[in-house]
Amino acid sequence: MRPHRLALCALALALLVPVSPAFAVWPHDPNVGNVPICVGNGDQGAPSMVSDGAGGAFYSWNGTVGNDIFVQHVNAAGVPVWTTNGVPICQAGGG
Repeated sequence: MRPHRLALCALALALLVPVSPAFAVWPHDPNVGNVPICVGNGDQGAPSMVSDGAGGAFYSWNGTVGNDIFVQHVNAAGVPVWTTNGVPICQAGGG
């Protein structure tokens, strides 16, 4: 397994472990509303979140196809940092 894939799988496991809740205070603009983490088709399940230690958070969830696992980093301003609908970190295949 390549080193970056091993690191991503370790991150996925860390995100799935229950942790104490993190509280965010973003967004500050009341006109913004909720921060969409994933707006893709299908259902997303088993959400998990952990603080990034800098006011933002890492979110993970299962996708509906093959129970793939996705992750998204949201910065302290409430802006998703990584690609739209998150980054797949474990693609189980199948369906």
